[in-house]
Amino acid sequence: MHWAHSRKLRVTPLILTLLVVTSQTLANNDRNSGFSLKVGAIQFSGIETSYLADVNGGPLSTTIDFDRDLGVSDSEGSYLLEGIYWLDSKQRLDLSLYNIERSGDKRIEREITFGEETYGINTVVESEFNMQTMIATYSYLFHSHEKVDLGFTAGLHINEIELSLETDVGDARETVKQTAPLPVIGLLLSYRLSEAWTINYQNRVFALSFDSYRGSLNDSKIGFEYRVHKNLGVEFGFNRRSSELEVKEDGTLKKLDNLASGFLGNVIWRF
Repeated sequence: MHWAHSRKLRVTPLILTLLVVTSQTLANNDRNSGFSLKVGAIQFSGIETSYLADVNGGPLSTTIDFDRDLGVSDSEGSYLLEGIYWLDSKQRLDLSLYNIERSGDKRIEREITFGEETYGINTVVESEFNMQTMIATYSYLFHSHEKVDLGFTAGLHINEIELSLETDVGDARETVKQTAPLPVIGLLLSYRLSEAWTINYQNRVFALSFDSYRGSLNDSKIGFEYRVHKNLGVEFGFNRRSSELEVKEDGTLKKLDNLASGFLGNVIWRF
């Protein structure tokens, strides 16, 4: 995995159109069948981001805390898009997308080295942290009952990350970009309290270490779904996501830690 320029994930009108057209061919509204589209938002709070880029990660290495050192906001909202397609009553495909864009400016209180640039004490630095995420998974229910569904899931959690710093007069700009496709496995659980109310829980994890690369991910979500109509529902819940990426190349250690959690809300259409 290399820290380099990469294309951004794009949600185009064509993709959404294809999803809707496909869903219109599905004729049943039973649970665990057909196609569901979730559209909503999530409000993250208490976001924590730190970055390390220093030779060998030795005693002189300095970790940059984007919140404390650079004044980047620790609270931000994002859209949420999710599509669920049931292959049959036990198998389904999920695709979800969201985006976090944060920025800040601060007169820094210590010298900061980022990439090829060094920013001195009392320099006003403007910074950005952008992360676009796409999650694509396959799930299989090994237990399916009138009240409870329990299954495992496997797929890809793709993060595209961009970090940038520059002075307030627009010079000394330095940018680091990375695309991180992480394989994930996990569990999903649905418990139907009644015909209208369902509790949905998902947890996806990843951990891998080899050669010059190390990474980990933990993504947990719980949602309370209320079915207003057989084709329409709403969901409210909570999501917590933590990740760590580390690459060591040519004697240089690059490490990014990120933690975000927040409350979410969705409108659900079933076709």
